Amino acid sequence: MTGRFWFYLGVTVIIVGLYSWRLAAVNGVNRQISRIDQASLQAQSDSLNRWAANQTDERKLISLAKKLKNRDQALLQILIDRAYAINPNSRDITILASQFHPELKDKILQLDPLYQP
Repeated sequence: MTGRFWFYLGVTVIIVGLYSWRLAAVNGVNRQISRIDQASLQAQSDSLNRWAANQTDERKLISLAKKLKNRDQALLQILIDRAYAINPNSRDITILASQFHPELKDKILQLDPLYQP
């Protein structure tokens, strides 16, 4: 084998090694970011559960849910479920809750027979 072959083989091995090392480093950072995001979401969820359990005004809960509409759906579900628990006879709250609980779609028609989805 010629010297040129060994040179190109060595360069190829070094490039593949550096690329593999970079991929491993990026994957490690992505895993760490994912763990931090999950911990943050869990902390937000726990905090929101504690706060919502003490609320008695469904309008306040729905107002906050509207402000958080672009956040994670689990946080919205906490707020809307609590609002539904406070006032299950509200047509608007039942419509919002039916997005997370399809079994409530029949109750919407009981509350408002003229409702069209």
